[in-house]
Amino acid sequence: MLRLGDCVMVNWLSRLGRNTAHFTQLIADFSKNDIRFVALDLGIDTNSPTVRMVLSVFTALAEFERESNRQQRQAGIGLAKAQGKHMGRPTSVD
Repeated sequence: MLRLGDCVMVNWLSRLGRNTAHFTQLIADFSKNDIRFVALDLGIDTNSPTVRMVLSVFTALAEFERESNRQQRQAGIGLAKAQGKHMGRPTSVD
């Protein structure tokens, strides 16, 4: 279990998260809990103010992407409902 002041170090940044959303969530959790993060392959160290700024921009972009995807999904669902299309799982055949 990570604690205040710990450091997470990885050889390759790509090994930290499964995708961008997972990566940004981990970085946000590290930041919230004052946990230092270092990625050796890219020279990323969250002790650097510049790196913290860049990571905050990445986090904002990921949040924007999630919200945009959610809005598009909701619009598609609304359109399908308006056209009378079936929503959800197929009905089971008994």
